[in-house]
Amino acid sequence: MSERIKNVKEAKASAQKCVEIGNYVTAIDWYRKAIFYLPNNTDELVALYVLCASACDKLGDYENVISYCNIALCLNPHCVQSLKRRATALSKKGYEEASLKDKNCISELQKVGEALTKKKAKKEKFVKSLEKALSANEYGNLFFNLNNYAVAIDYYTKATNYCGSSDNDYAAKFHVNRAAVYEKVNDLNGFRKDCNAAIKLDKKCIKAYRRRGRLLRKLGDANKAAEDLMCVCVLEEFEDKDSVQEAEKTIVEACQKVADDFFVGYRCTPNSTAYVNRKYLREFARHPVYRNFNKTNREADSLTFGHLRSLYEMYRDDFQMYLGASSLNSDLIILKATLNIITEHYMMAEKQLEQLISMYDKDPDPNKIQNDTVVHAFICLANTKGKRLINEGFGMDFALQCFEKAISASEDENEDIYYHRAKLYIDCGQYNNARKDLEKSAHYGKNFIEARCKHLRLKFELAFKADNKNEMNVLFEKFDKLVDEFPDSCVVFSHYAEVLTLIGKYEEARKKLATAIELDKRDPDLCLQMGKTLFKATKNIEHLYDWCFRALKPDCRCIVALEILGLVLVNFGAIHDAFYFFTYGTSYCPDKNQVQNLYILSLVTLSWHYATMNSLMYNMQESNVALFIFRVYFFEDIVTKYMSRQAKEIIGDITDFRFYNIYSSEKRKRFLTKTKQVNDRRQPSKLKMKNKTMLCWGVNNEICFTCKQRENDGKTDIFD
Repeated sequence: MSERIKNVKEAKASAQKCVEIGNYVTAIDWYRKAIFYLPNNTDELVALYVLCASACDKLGDYENVISYCNIALCLNPHCVQSLKRRATALSKKGYEEASLKDKNCISELQKVGEALTKKKAKKEKFVKSLEKALSANEYGNLFFNLNNYAVAIDYYTKATNYCGSSDNDYAAKFHVNRAAVYEKVNDLNGFRKDCNAAIKLDKKCIKAYRRRGRLLRKLGDANKAAEDLMCVCVLEEFEDKDSVQEAEKTIVEACQKVADDFFVGYRCTPNSTAYVNRKYLREFARHPVYRNFNKTNREADSLTFGHLRSLYEMYRDDFQMYLGASSLNSDLIILKATLNIITEHYMMAEKQLEQLISMYDKDPDPNKIQNDTVVHAFICLANTKGKRLINEGFGMDFALQCFEKAISASEDENEDIYYHRAKLYIDCGQYNNARKDLEKSAHYGKNFIEARCKHLRLKFELAFKADNKNEMNVLFEKFDKLVDEFPDSCVVFSHYAEVLTLIGKYEEARKKLATAIELDKRDPDLCLQMGKTLFKATKNIEHLYDWCFRALKPDCRCIVALEILGLVLVNFGAIHDAFYFFTYGTSYCPDKNQVQNLYILSLVTLSWHYATMNSLMYNMQESNVALFIFRVYFFEDIVTKYMSRQAKEIIGDITDFRFYNIYSSEKRKRFLTKTKQVNDRRQPSKLKMKNKTMLCWGVNNEICFTCKQRENDGKTDIFD
């Protein structure tokens, strides 16, 4: 190889000497020898062919000039010298059009060359500026570590000035570093400006999002802070547990404040199915109002809030007419307490119940306070104050004492006492005690349908856990007898369907539920139960959302239905729509903790929605990956903590829920159309009540059954 290179150099030197003395023919021969010896080096070959063309041009041999230039251009199409010589040769040969094409090509190549030269110069200038910026940044880091913040700010400012916005990654880094110094000196305005600048330069700047989120949290803007901290989680793909916990903690703080404000400012008309669907009185066989209304299952269901309010007004007028007769006073107090419980004004109800019990303790004369009134007061106090204290971490003893006092005050065995104490035992997981009390309640109250059904159902669940098939068969026979005894009771069919669902007899359960729904079309809980049964049977999410939408027809604010529909929408990737459904679910919710949990679900979805828009800039591929990761996090970490107990019972294992989907585009479109119908109710129907205007969000612009009843019942103020 070295010998060939030596020969090439000698040939080129000889050719140069020949050119100097004007011997162009010999020079061409030496150039050709150099080409022969030259290794595969494109640039040198092009140069030699150009020299050959130059020698031929001196001889006036334009044919060979064109030939040598063609070879050079094959090796390098952008060789300007070859194009120039070929253009001249073509012109002298009379090929002006071809010559003009070469000249135009030369002009374009020169423009490109100039642009490349400028770009190269600019790049060199940027490299020099970046070197200065990096050097200034290093000095800034040094003085920052020495706690000399004023000098550090000066150097970081120099770094940002040197860099400008030419390189977003470095410029963002310098702004973030200066923001850290501003935070140290408590210059929050400068801190925020630098964080904003860093995010503007680099939409994926994790440090800027984290620092700005923490600042906003300190300043009390937890909602905005949640969005920034969620951006951190999205960009880190939810892998950093500390970041995830920080974002969740911020969201919980924001939702606690919102829930507090909601209950202070907007707590009014209840959304209780006990109020709307008249279920409250089903759970009492000896309620004092039955002295005025005959007690049968269907008639108890037909009692409206308006009936009770009319009775209250009658008692109040009689009490005033007869100058405070004691018997009328006790009847009036227990009725006021009942009305406040139904309308979920529990604190006022507690005061009235305690007032009634105090009156009885002072003077237990049955002519002044009837026995069943006092017993009922003890039961209700256990259900209201007792459960409230239990939720606060204590109160079980108080509730049990109330039930013991009710038993002592009762002249005979009162089925209501045992039924409600059994419910308390069930809530606390004491199933054997609950079974004994339900057995007593069912024994003493032959027409107490709710107690008899709950007794059979609890026994069936215990037999199912023990795998006692003989006992289960006996209980099925007892349920069949109940159906024959009360063929018009939706309660019996609903409980029967639950036990059938428990053992996997889904088709039979579906038939029982269809009968129950036919008997009471206004109960959203029956629709939810049907959705639960069909979902368990088929694992088809369509059944679940179909029946949740059906539940919204009788009650536009069926909280559990709205919550489940929100979860389904997250599963489909319709995150923004899911936010609206979770938010709707908070309306008129009687449980403050449930309101807070629904707000958490809604803020998590909304924060993720804005985080992906801000940080991923609508990149479809990255957004799809982010959605997949978010769904795993949402269903495994968030929903398991903040989902309501009722929704968990309907859906089952929530961690598997994200695997259920609808792959038919037509069915997905139908579901999202229904979703849009709900979300489009920006102008809900206005219902006129005696003291306020209430809104109905019914599907298809129709007023739901619940809101119609609220309108008919009129005002639901506190009865004091």
